[in-house]
Amino acid sequence: MALVIVVTLGKIATQATPFHAISSSPSSELGVLRASDAQAGDMFGSSLATSGDTIVVGAYEENGGPENPLPRSGKAYIFSRNQGGAEAWGQVAILRATDAQAEDFFGQDVAISGDTVVVGAPGEDGGEGDPQTYSGAVYVFNRNQGGTDAWEQVAILRASDARPESWFGSQVAIDGDTIVVGAPFDNGSTGIRWSNIGAAYIFNRNQGGAENWGEVTNLHASDAQIVDYFGLAVAISGDTVVIGAPGEDGGPGDPILISGAVYVFNRNLGGTDAWGEATILRASDAQFDDFFGQEVVISGDTIIVGVPEEDGGPGDPFNESGAVYIFNRVQGMVDTWTQAAVLHASDAQVAEYFGIAVAISGDTVVIGAFAEDGGPGDPVEDSGAVYIFRRNQPGDNAWEERSILRAADAQEGDYFGYRVDSSGDILVVGAIYEDGGEGNPLTDAGAAYLFDLSSQTLYLPLIFKHP
Repeated sequence: MALVIVVTLGKIATQATPFHAISSSPSSELGVLRASDAQAGDMFGSSLATSGDTIVVGAYEENGGPENPLPRSGKAYIFSRNQGGAEAWGQVAILRATDAQAEDFFGQDVAISGDTVVVGAPGEDGGEGDPQTYSGAVYVFNRNQGGTDAWEQVAILRASDARPESWFGSQVAIDGDTIVVGAPFDNGSTGIRWSNIGAAYIFNRNQGGAENWGEVTNLHASDAQIVDYFGLAVAISGDTVVIGAPGEDGGPGDPILISGAVYVFNRNLGGTDAWGEATILRASDAQFDDFFGQEVVISGDTIIVGVPEEDGGPGDPFNESGAVYIFNRVQGMVDTWTQAAVLHASDAQVAEYFGIAVAISGDTVVIGAFAEDGGPGDPVEDSGAVYIFRRNQPGDNAWEERSILRAADAQEGDYFGYRVDSSGDILVVGAIYEDGGEGNPLTDAGAAYLFDLSSQTLYLPLIFKHP
C-alpha cells in the first residue's frame, strides 16, 4: 500500500443498535463556498477550520493573484455567517503571507480559536535570505486588527532548531493561547536526509512579551525512529496534545512495520509547560501498512484517529477502505486512555480512504472518504462522501452511522471529503478537485460545502443489522 500523506503536495462495522440510519438527502446542504478570485488548480478546500460564525479555507496551490506571480505560494480565505444576508456565508478576507514566495504552500493547514487564525506554510524557506529550503513557517493572524473583520498578520513562527526539508507547518492546531505545529519530515539530529523522524513544537501567547508567540518546547516520540513521520497530524484540547506518527513500527521490537502510533502529551507533566509524554495509542487490531495516525482530533476526553489505509476489519475484505478509532480517557486517570470503538463505513469498498479526514462536535463524529464512488452502483468514481456517526447516549461507547453526505453536484474526481470540520451545527467539507461550479470553468479550483448537522437525525425502526 502507498501512504496517502495529506502533506503530499499533489493529487494523489459497528455493533447493531436500536435504530437504522437513513442516508441524507441534499436538502441538508446549505451552500457552496468558492474563492472570489478562484483559478484552475488552486485546490481551495485543502484545509478547513471552523469556530462559531467563522470558517477558514486554505488553498495551498493558489498562485498569488493577478497573472500568477508566485506559483503555489498559497492563500487562505475567511468566511463569516450573515455576511451578505441572514444565514449567508460571505467571504470577508483573503490571507497571504507578508513575505510570500513561490512554493511556500501557505494554507497547507489552517486552524482557528476565537479571534486568532493560524496558517501553515511548510514550503517556506526560512526567512530573509532563504537559508533553509522547505524548513517551513507558520503565520498568525488576529481579527479586528485595523478594522472590523480585518485580519492582520501578527507573527511568523519558525522552529528554534529549524532544518532544511522539515516541512514545519504541515499541520497546525490552536486552543486559546497555545499553538501546536507539526514538522513530520524533520530529520532530528541525524544529519541524514529523508530520515523523516518528525517533530512537533509548542508555542504560547505572551511567551517572551505581551502578544508575542514564543516557543516553549519541542516534542519528539520517546521511541523515535527514522520514517515515523511524527507530527504528520496534530491536535490540542486544553492541556492535552495529540501527535500522529503513521510510519511508526508497532512498539518494542517493532513487530508490525508501518502500523502507526499516536502519542499523547500533557501540559505540566514533568514540570511547568514541560509537555510530557503520557501514553502511546495503537490500534487493537494493528496490521502492516495501516499508517494509524494519519489524522487525529481531540475534544475533551475523546480522541479520534483516522486510519484511511486500514483494510476493513477481520479478514481484510477491503484493501485501503479505511477505519476510524475512538479512544476515551479513563475517568479519574488523566494519563490513561482506552480504545472504545472502531468505525467502518456501512458501504465500505476497496480504496475509499475512509478516515482521511475526521472531526468531532459533541457526540457527533464526521468522517471523510474522498475516494468513495458515489453511492449505490458507484456511478461517480472518486466523487467522495462524508459519514456522520452519533454516540447513542452521552458517555456511551456505542457509535452509530446516521447518514452519508454527498455533494448535490457531485462529479468524478471531486474528492469531496478530503477535509472536514464542524462547529456547532455547521459542517464544512472540502472538495479539492471540484471544477468551479456550473459548466466547470476552472479545473481543480476546489470548493467547500456547508451542511446543517442538526438535520442529520432521521431514523426508522431497526430493519436490519449493519454487516
